[in-house]
Amino acid sequence: MNQSNEKQIWNDHFLQESVKKNYNEAPDGPVSKEAVWQRINSELTEDSSRKHSRFINTKVLSVACVFLILVISSMFFQLKGGEAFGWFTDYFIRDQGKSTQIINQLSDKEITTDNLPPLPNRDDLEVKELIPIEEKMSLTEANATVSFTLLNPTVVPEGYTLKDVTVITFADYPKEKAFLTYEGAESEFTIHQEPIVGEQYSSNITVNNKHAIVETININGSDATYLGFSNGKAELIWLRMRTLITIKGELSLSDMKKVAASLN
Repeated sequence: MNQSNEKQIWNDHFLQESVKKNYNEAPDGPVSKEAVWQRINSELTEDSSRKHSRFINTKVLSVACVFLILVISSMFFQLKGGEAFGWFTDYFIRDQGKSTQIINQLSDKEITTDNLPPLPNRDDLEVKELIPIEEKMSLTEANATVSFTLLNPTVVPEGYTLKDVTVITFADYPKEKAFLTYEGAESEFTIHQEPIVGEQYSSNITVNNKHAIVETININGSDATYLGFSNGKAELIWLRMRTLITIKGELSLSDMKKVAASLN
């Protein structure tokens, strides 16, 4: 066999192998609707244990996803500066006969008697003098100055207008307060806002029942304390997110509730 014939044989052999390979690997042709249905029906009737296992895994995964969404939804809130956190609050009023005690607590951890911080030793206490820096400014300037979302009411009693805004900061200490004062023909009221600093916050107010009445009211889903004093003045105190809000002035309970509910 000469070299030319041998080369031709190898070429033919290579061509045959290539054709066989392409034939075997050729894609399937269009499948009829009947064939598709038979394939789906066959997959649906596979081994029951395998199907049951797959169903349970899918169900567990779905429950886990829902739980994760609920946890995230309960912990995250959109605040100024992109802050996001979770917290627990504890609020109750204790009537002690001649006086009423109002206790309000907020913590990044669940509040229980086991995780309350121990009382510090008096000898270990460090007294630091806080130097307040007080400035009067416009509402726009105040919003740009404070690090928290400054709330202002969309509803105020008839005849009242914004008189001034005062911002108090402290040198070398992350504490700030804002006061919005509204003036009427014969009186005024102030909305005091102060963000909570630190992991835990607790306030304890004791009121003499002879000189004030104490009521718990609802402000957009949060418990608030209304203090009506015998001299005609009143206060409304509550926590919103991590901001302590107090409205003070000679306003009726109805007017205070309207102002508080409109804060945004």
